[in-house]
Amino acid sequence: MSPDGAIYGAVTAVLIGLLLGLERQRSHDTKDELFAGIRTFPLLSLAGFLAAHSQRPWLLPLVMACVGALVVISYARTSGRQLGATSEVVALLAPILGSVVAAGEPMLAAASGVVIAVLLNLKAPLHRLAGGITDGELLAILKFAVVAVVLVPLLPARAMGPWGAVVPRQVGIVVVILCAVSLGGYLLVRLLGNHAGWALAGLLGGLVSSTATTLSFSGKARAVPGLEGALAVGVLLASTILYARGLLLFLFFDRELALHLLPRVLALFALSVAVAAWQYRGQGRGPETEAVALGNPVELGRALLLAVLFAGVLVAARAAQERLGSGGLLLTGLVGGLVDVDSVTVAATQVHRQGAASKEAAAGAYLLATLSNLAMKGGIVSVVGGGALARRVLPGFGAVAALTVALVALA
Repeated sequence: MSPDGAIYGAVTAVLIGLLLGLERQRSHDTKDELFAGIRTFPLLSLAGFLAAHSQRPWLLPLVMACVGALVVISYARTSGRQLGATSEVVALLAPILGSVVAAGEPMLAAASGVVIAVLLNLKAPLHRLAGGITDGELLAILKFAVVAVVLVPLLPARAMGPWGAVVPRQVGIVVVILCAVSLGGYLLVRLLGNHAGWALAGLLGGLVSSTATTLSFSGKARAVPGLEGALAVGVLLASTILYARGLLLFLFFDRELALHLLPRVLALFALSVAVAAWQYRGQGRGPETEAVALGNPVELGRALLLAVLFAGVLVAARAAQERLGSGGLLLTGLVGGLVDVDSVTVAATQVHRQGAASKEAAAGAYLLATLSNLAMKGGIVSVVGGGALARRVLPGFGAVAALTVALVALA
């Protein structure tokens, strides 16, 4: 490492320690309970950096041993007055982060420091969350982890079923998405309350799959009456993110087509945001989190049923393609949007770049894909979510669909 690099690394290590020390200093009411604060943590991270930078293999273990001895002495001295050992654990991490900087990974160390500080600052909300989770909910979360990490990777990745429309691993991924959306919504609701929690869950779910989010939220609306207003906002926001994600894909694959679509997509995005804001203002107070029995946060059984429904849509879409033929890019967009708008987006950019379709046809295919996807989500809301959710979501969907039809005509 050059002298300039060493100075930069030392400053980075000190700043990481300052961040940790500042959080620890502010989190304690009295100085008597404080093991290390805003001065000690920068020294610890700097010690780790210098020990690793010296390239003496014995020095960093010696520093860690000394810090560990201080931690043990501090814990023995304060364990009678306070039960936690968070500050002591962070003190052990500080020199490790400094050594990571010396190893040439300053961004990794800085990101880790920020994550640690955020987790420390979220002590009260995380304690409330942990205290509110029941044994049954914890078991459901563990089942979700087994499905996501163990079972889904074992599913076949080859096409199966009629017309080869179903890929079991993809269906398994849909199950994971559905469970993750439910779990994310549950955690956000526990932390932020029903209204902000489900809205943020819709935004996050829309980044992955607006259809999966709609399926998950519709099932929740049927299972927990009274949440329809908050869940409707989440569904509308998930569909809003669909346009932002599509525009990013166009910018990445075909900037000419992206510029052609930009005003149209921005118009759809703005209208979607407007209807979501209108629904958010009109949802009313509704039940608070503590008054609602949210039940199983993962809902594995319902997610499996919805995954079967999703597989059925895959087969139906492939059957439509087989029977009607490939009658142009517009038909592909209309049918493909029932399953995956992103795949239609990428396909439209490819045929346009190859000169096989005009930018108007490629743009029309994408808009039709969003229209058919919107229609399918409207059906999901009506059938799975019930009338109370449909009355809140369908007017907004209808307004966006009408604008989409007008834009297709002008594409």
